[in-house]
Amino acid sequence: MSESNGHLPDATILDGQDRPGYVAPVAGAHAGLRFRYRPCVWAEQQRFHRGLASASVEEYEKRLRKLLADKLTGWSLPEPATPDNALRLHPAVLARVAAILLGQDANDPDPEAAEAAPFR
Repeated sequence: MSESNGHLPDATILDGQDRPGYVAPVAGAHAGLRFRYRPCVWAEQQRFHRGLASASVEEYEKRLRKLLADKLTGWSLPEPATPDNALRLHPAVLARVAAILLGQDANDPDPEAAEAAPFR
């Protein structure tokens, strides 16, 4: 993983680069999730979004499955980080993970970054 100052990711995305991700828990809604991912570059982001406004639910799920399969490399849950398992995440967590993978949202600050759970 390449970090520019130990805290902020570099402005460029290198091929095969892997980064830590974190979605903080929301009381009464969902638990937090630590994960690892390969960030999308601009062209991948554009391909994902092209035509989504008129896409069927099935087409959106197909694109989301491909995004998760290509970009999600591990997480702190006991189940493997597969598209099928990811689609069973709380909807708010899945939406945040997808936005982070696509470069449309930043990770939440991880209060236990140095002590994070192992990834599967």
